[in-house]
Amino acid sequence: MERFQKATDYLAAWIRTGGRFDLDDLCDRTGCTKELQFLRNDLLELLADKTITAEAYEIYSREKASKEPLCSDWLKELTERYFG
Repeated sequence: MERFQKATDYLAAWIRTGGRFDLDDLCDRTGCTKELQFLRNDLLELLADKTITAEAYEIYSREKASKEPLCSDWLKELTERYFG
């Protein structure tokens, strides 16, 4: 579980920083390459899922119409659905 959490944290940090560090190298050095690959595959499946994309668009549209902050609430709801 520890390596999986590391890979998750590294991937999140990599996304937040716009890919400003070598994620593969970091995971290779810390021994969580397999966990990172699993997360990548899982997230790619999530992004390819048309139902999830449609739900995300509905959330985005509601928030855009209400003129509230978009990203934080939208991402929170989407990640809560996915990660439980």
